[in-house]
Amino acid sequence: MNLFVVALLGYAIGTISFARIIGRIVVPGVDLSVTEYPMDGSDETWTYRGVSASTVTDRANWKWGLVVVMLDALKALVPVLLLRTMEPDTGSFAVMAAAVMVGHVWPVWWRFKGGRGQSVLLGALVVIDAVSILVGVLAGLIVGLIVFTSSYVAREFWPLPLAPWFWWTEGIGPEFWFAVVVAVVYLLGIREDIAEEHRSRRIEGISDLHYPARLRDAWNRFFTED
Repeated sequence: MNLFVVALLGYAIGTISFARIIGRIVVPGVDLSVTEYPMDGSDETWTYRGVSASTVTDRANWKWGLVVVMLDALKALVPVLLLRTMEPDTGSFAVMAAAVMVGHVWPVWWRFKGGRGQSVLLGALVVIDAVSILVGVLAGLIVGLIVFTSSYVAREFWPLPLAPWFWWTEGIGPEFWFAVVVAVVYLLGIREDIAEEHRSRRIEGISDLHYPARLRDAWNRFFTED
């Protein structure tokens, strides 16, 4: 299949916003585009600007959030699996996976305001290399807690080690370039969240703590935050 057609089709699939569809069913009339979380010891709030499973969970409950996660994962898993089966010797599956991710993060129908793409990425990786999910999660956890002393980094940065992993296991091939595109799209998609996290660490005084105290704080938050 022509890779340009694959990319367009993948982007169109990615723009399907299951968070908005489910949100309109279970919490009709509720604005999902901005979610605010209180900061410890402050009147300030941590603001999340996006529409995803997290926002549905916050407005409804975790069960509906899980439904969104599964649907978002399937919108990548199904087309990637089909192409991986039909055209195993081409890179079309990687183009499809990357395009679905782009469409999810920047859906043209919703003024380019989508989710962050973790569920979509999980669905694609189940087909491409399920082991990479565990590698990314463990690497993100170690680097996030030990290097950055941040529960946010430990939870959210797991897609970034995928490129080195695929370079090591597959070489410079479709999987590697898919992971590179994912890393760029993901970082651009969460840039506002990174700024909010930096602001919250400054307001809560975490940035001023010595390393052992920051590490304890990150460890406690990782296991206690919702």
